[in-house]
Amino acid sequence: MDIRIKEITYKDEIFVNQILPLYFDAFPEDERRSKEQLLDLLQNENRMKCIAIFDAVEFVGFLIFWHFDEFIYGEHFAIIDEKRNRGYASQILKDYILKHYPKFLIECELPNNTIAQRRIAFYQRMGLQLSDITYTQPAYEHNKHALPMKLMYAGMNDTEIVKAIKIIHQEVYHFS
Repeated sequence: MDIRIKEITYKDEIFVNQILPLYFDAFPEDERRSKEQLLDLLQNENRMKCIAIFDAVEFVGFLIFWHFDEFIYGEHFAIIDEKRNRGYASQILKDYILKHYPKFLIECELPNNTIAQRRIAFYQRMGLQLSDITYTQPAYEHNKHALPMKLMYAGMNDTEIVKAIKIIHQEVYHFS
C-alpha cells in the first residue's frame, strides 16, 4: 500500500470523474450537499478542503473537511466500496488527520444498525471518542431534513465541542 493524498479543487478532473460520483453514491441525500452547493463552496470557501486519496496512482477515496482555527471538522469521508477494509481509512486518519490536526470532530449516524455500529467502532479504534452531547445535523438545504447524529472527536473536551457545534452550525450549515 502506497497511500498518497492530493488536495483537489472543483476544477480538477479527478473531482468531476471520481469524487463526485463516489460522494453521491456514498451519502444519502439528507447527508450531503447538492452538486451546485458543493462546487460553490469548494470554489469560494477557503476553509473547506477536499483531498483525494490514492494507492500509488489509483483513486481509492476522498475526505472533505473544514479547517477552523480551533479544530478540524471532517464533513465527508468515503472509500470506494471495493477498496474498503484494506486500511486506507485508518491510515489517512492516523497518519494524516490525527497526526497533523489533533483536534478533530466528525458526525456519525446514530448506532441504530450494524453498519452505523461498525463505523462508530472503527472510529473508536482510531482513537476517536463518542460524545454524549445531543446533536442534530441541520438540513443542508430547505428541501432536506435535519438529522439526529452522534459526534465523535479527538483532542477536545465538552466545552470545546459545544463551541465547535456553534461554529459548524453557523459556518458549515449557515444555521443559527
